[in-house]
Amino acid sequence: MPRLSQSDLAERNKAFESSEPQDLLQWAADTFSGRVAAISALQAAGSVVCHMIGQLGLDIPVLFVDTGVNFPETLATRDAIGESYGLDIRTLHPSQTMDEQTTELGVLYVTPDGQKECCRLGKSSPCERSLTSSTA
Repeated sequence: MPRLSQSDLAERNKAFESSEPQDLLQWAADTFSGRVAAISALQAAGSVVCHMIGQLGLDIPVLFVDTGVNFPETLATRDAIGESYGLDIRTLHPSQTMDEQTTELGVLYVTPDGQKECCRLGKSSPCERSLTSSTA
């Protein structure tokens, strides 16, 4: 797998300025085969990326973080998008449930610093743990 320097990335960014998003996805899949993943909360933009990955038939897993407080509709959307587009959606979980986190650390989401820590524990940390095999 190639290692890209800052200069390489600047060149790629310039080259992709007039490209379609599908071109970038295809390049990532070709360049980093087996070492690339998409992360999506399945909001509008993420759903479009999922559609493109499925439409192109790319072998790019989609990482979704189930924080334990997602709406049932969000989880149903995850399942429907995965099935409709034939995607490998990998559901990640925080190391603690929200109840365990609250018991240990208190209610974090009531202060700005607490909100950052809550997001780090519930969203960022699961992604970081899963990305050990996805370097792109």
